[in-house]
Amino acid sequence: MKHIKIIILSVITAIAFTLSGCNALNNRFSSHIKSDLSEKYGKSFTVAALGDRIDRDTATAYVFADDDPTMWFEVRTDKSGKVIFERYAFRLMCRDVENKINEAFDNCGIKSECFVTFDARKDVKAEPDMTLDEFIEANSPENAITSIIVSSGDNLTGENIAKVYNEVGDYLGSVDFATGLYVLTESDFDTVREQVQHEVEIFDDWHLIFGGAKDDIKELLIKVKDGELLWTADEIDAELS
Repeated sequence: MKHIKIIILSVITAIAFTLSGCNALNNRFSSHIKSDLSEKYGKSFTVAALGDRIDRDTATAYVFADDDPTMWFEVRTDKSGKVIFERYAFRLMCRDVENKINEAFDNCGIKSECFVTFDARKDVKAEPDMTLDEFIEANSPENAITSIIVSSGDNLTGENIAKVYNEVGDYLGSVDFATGLYVLTESDFDTVREQVQHEVEIFDDWHLIFGGAKDDIKELLIKVKDGELLWTADEIDAELS
């Protein structure tokens, strides 16, 4: 029994030491990331989460600028914690379109949240002071790929949805607007809203269910291609019913 107690105490000590080491390492990585980004962009950042580093030469972190805690973005570092890749300026371009989508839905009396990304090449050119038009000209993306959640209600009609998509399509110009539109009950919308605000990638209905959505979810795959909405308002109404 005495030997068992010694073994248990040794295991507990080892775990405590490991956790202490992980915390110290995480703090060091976080400090590097915040310092590198602050130096580059002239503002403060917070590291929301650090990813797995086991058997990898790089580590992944999810970070937000303190002036917008809802917009998370991906950062990768080397083993020392130095930033070697980050998507802040790229996410600012995406956030521009996200704001336009949410504004258009809001003008129709519909609650929405969304995540937008562009199918631009890996060596994407993006700067914080770029306009969306400048970003599109520099990178020539073909699609703004988007996941959108909306809350059900009387204002969620084919006519209003078509109006939103035509408005956003005009805003994007030469870039096609390809979306998964997820219709949620008001309760489910409120449950997953914060999760969607913090998204760093395109999501689907299973992701929403995992995040706590409990009621049926309607999924509509709607696209604006070459400036033309491929669904009519009546077809959207038929899918909503």
